[in-house]
Amino acid sequence: MVRGVTLTTTMSFVKNHQEEIRSLTKGFVDTIHFFRTRKQESLEILKEHATPILKLQSDEEVETLYDEWAQSLERKPYPRLDAISNVFALALRRNPEIAGFNPLALWDTHFVRELDDSGYIDRLYQ
Repeated sequence: MVRGVTLTTTMSFVKNHQEEIRSLTKGFVDTIHFFRTRKQESLEILKEHATPILKLQSDEEVETLYDEWAQSLERKPYPRLDAISNVFALALRRNPEIAGFNPLALWDTHFVRELDDSGYIDRLYQ
């Protein structure tokens, strides 16, 4: 359905906390960069924090988890159209009356777009 992390809140919260959302989005992009580019440190973090929760039993399992997650994290975390479609299809099952609604209207990507347009994300990976 949706691979990776989805940040979810209400539009009223976003409108009243724009600087916090801007900082959260930048931190999210920075975290993706760290995870994708600093594998050994990320593996150590996963060993310490994910192993007890997910009951991983070997370094191989930790590395497999890392590889799976690293593959699913996009450098630029825009929602993929197939993920939006899947989420909307699930919402339609519960609420058929939203059939005429534009599913793209539910996703505010302008904070990621600001970072992207500024060149910030591209500079992280140079």
